[in-house]
Formats: sequence, structure tokens, C-alpha cells
Amino acid sequence: MKKWKKHLLLGLAVLMLCPAYARAYDQIEVEIPVTTNEACIIELSGDAEEIKIIDGSGVFLVPVSHPGTYTCQVRQVAGDEENKVYDETVYNVTLAVETYESELRPAIILYIDGKPDKPAELAFENKTIEPEIPDEPEIPDEPEMPDEPEMPDEPEIPDEPEIPDEPEMPDEPEIPDEPEIPDEPEIPDEPEIPDEPEIPDEPEIPDEPEKPSEREYHRKNHNNTPRTGDSSVVWIWVGILAGAVVLLTAALIMWNRRKHRNHGGEKK
Repeated sequence: MKKWKKHLLLGLAVLMLCPAYARAYDQIEVEIPVTTNEACIIELSGDAEEIKIIDGSGVFLVPVSHPGTYTCQVRQVAGDEENKVYDETVYNVTLAVETYESELRPAIILYIDGKPDKPAELAFENKTIEPEIPDEPEIPDEPEMPDEPEMPDEPEIPDEPEIPDEPEMPDEPEIPDEPEIPDEPEIPDEPEIPDEPEIPDEPEIPDEPEKPSEREYHRKNHNNTPRTGDSSVVWIWVGILAGAVVLLTAALIMWNRRKHRNHGGEKK
């Protein structure tokens, strides 16, 4: 068990009598017994040390050296266990000490604080809180058996489908007439060979130009555009050559067509 602080207070000895006694008495220790139902710590107000009770019983020793009345309180030091209810009873202890044949004779009187009861002993009883046992759950009623489902009616058997008529065979298609063979194309006449062009007369050689003056010479030299002679003769020759090329090309084309036709007729 956890160690508790010591709370020791000296019990105030209230001397009701004999304050002027010149006689000294032998000191005695008054035993105050305590009982418990389990191990715990008990403290006494006064200069007596707290006691730790392990086997269920213990004793406080209170020193007394003079006759008179002594008072003190006895209580339990609460522990820290959560499942415990510690006895919080507080006892008021009165020690009435008298003399008999020169000896101190104590009498112990017990009171419960706040009550007129006079217990026979100092007893502390702690209680252990037992965890509540939950009630057993109720067993649910067995579920009712459902009614058996009704059997559905058997489906009607459908009528057999009618067999369709056989399809009519289509008429055979007519065989088309053979296409007519086209007539062979007529062979065109050979083109006439054009007459050879006349050779033009040689142009007359112009007279030598007069020698220009120095001023005209310089003016002509500054002109960068070159001058040529008469160009009409050149265009005549170009026209003749072009016509000859056209006639020659047409003759070759006609000759090739005739050759292909001849070869085609031989293959047939």
C-alpha cells in the first residue's frame, strides 16, 4: 500500500487536577487498540506515530505522566484504490487518568464524532465495490416459419408455328444479244506533202553609212542599247521552219496510225 505521510499531533493533555502537585509519577503508556477488516493506515492526533495495520489489529501507545483528562482523535487514512469505499468514521478518544495507591490508572472512553454512541472498540471496515454483473440477455423467440409459397401454374404450351410456303423460283434471266462488231474506221488519206518553201532572195547590201561627226559619235557611244539591222528577213525564216516542223509531225502521226491499223488487222 502506498506510504502515507505521517500526521502526528500531540494530544493536548488537559490537566484538570494536580497542576500544583509536587510529586512526580512514573510515566506510563496507554494502549489504544484498533481493529480493521483489511490492511490500512490509521492515524492518531497527538505525538503517537501512525500505525500500519496489516493483520487486522493494531495498538496505539499514548504516553501519560500525570493524572488528568487527555483527548485525541483516531481516523483512517484513505487509500487510492478506485474500487474501495474507505471507512471515514472519526473516533474521539478520552483518557481519564486517576491515581490509585500512588500509581496512574487510565480509563478509555470512546465516542464517534458527531454521534452520542459509545462504541466498545476502535474498528474500521472498508468495503470493496464489486462490479455489477450484467443481466443475461433474453433469448429471442424462435422466428415463425413462413408459409410455403404456392406453386405457380404451369405455362401454356404455345401452338406450333405454321410452316411457310416455299418461295417461288425466279425466272431465268434472258441472255442478252451479242453486241454488234463496229465497222473498222476508215483509213484517212495521206496528207499532202507541202511544197518546199521558196528560198528568198538575198537581201541587198546597204550602202556604207556616212562617217558620223565626232559629236554624233560620242552621242551614239553613250547609248548602251545595241542596234540591229532589218529583222523582217529573220521572221520569214522562222515561219518557214515552224511550218516544216508542223507538217513533218503530222506526217509521222499519220504514218504511225496506219502502221498500228495494219498490225491490228493482221492479229485479227
